Amino acid sequence: MARAKKEDLRENLKPDDVAECYADYAEDMRAIARISNRIKLRFADFKKIGGDPKNIQAAYKLEGMDDPVAYLQGITKTAAILRIIPTTTEDSGQVNFLPAFEVPSPEADAKVAMSRVRTDGYNSGKAGAVIDNCPYAAGSEEFVVWRDHWEEGASDRAKAKAIRNRGIEEAPTERRPRGRPRKNADLKEAA
Repeated sequence: MARAKKEDLRENLKPDDVAECYADYAEDMRAIARISNRIKLRFADFKKIGGDPKNIQAAYKLEGMDDPVAYLQGITKTAAILRIIPTTTEDSGQVNFLPAFEVPSPEADAKVAMSRVRTDGYNSGKAGAVIDNCPYAAGSEEFVVWRDHWEEGASDRAKAKAIRNRGIEEAPTERRPRGRPRKNADLKEAA
């Protein structure tokens, strides 16, 4: 298909398209500013209690990697070779470079786990995964949270697709009912 000239594209541009794009952009920029401010405040509080926000950012980046262990092993080995981090070698040959740390409380662990459920659900929906492939047991809190965030991701995917294919109506983004999915027998009775 031949590419349209810029002049031809400009003729198709309607004032409503410009206004709609600007309004959406302005709304998204306000949302980014609000979220950015929340992150700054959260990190300021974290610094007050002795935390380093760079560690949180690095951990978030690691969580998104395919093989964070190999990445960390490579960095650790390089840093040890270059004597950037101190190491001790046990009689067995095991090399240690970090002291043991306390583990978080079960409540804090649960909060992190639920954050991962939300992220996984959203990313699955955004990537086009089938909602019925939810990895959690039907009726569990994780199941509900994963599906809710899958729907947000699927909605964002549908909106992005509609924007790319401007001539096609925007895909429906209504929320599915919460709770257990209906069984085939229930569907036959309803019909």
